[in-house]
Amino acid sequence: MFTGSLKTFFNDRSDPIEEFLKVNKEVNGVTKDPINTQLFGNAGREHMKKYGSTAEHFGKIAEKNHRHSANNPYS
Repeated sequence: MFTGSLKTFFNDRSDPIEEFLKVNKEVNGVTKDPINTQLFGNAGREHMKKYGSTAEHFGKIAEKNHRHSANNPYS
């Protein structure tokens, strides 16, 4: 995986997430936020609608991930 933001490396073919971006724009609109923030944030919102997860669930996941990464020098 490369450091920094997600990038496109191949200009000779269509973007593999082109259709996803189109649907995301239709369903959620587009903001000036970084595209990764929009995509992952909207995926979380969709999960909440579809499965009933809450912000508290995501908070617990974030806390567990942070606890694990605090002891990992490679994280």
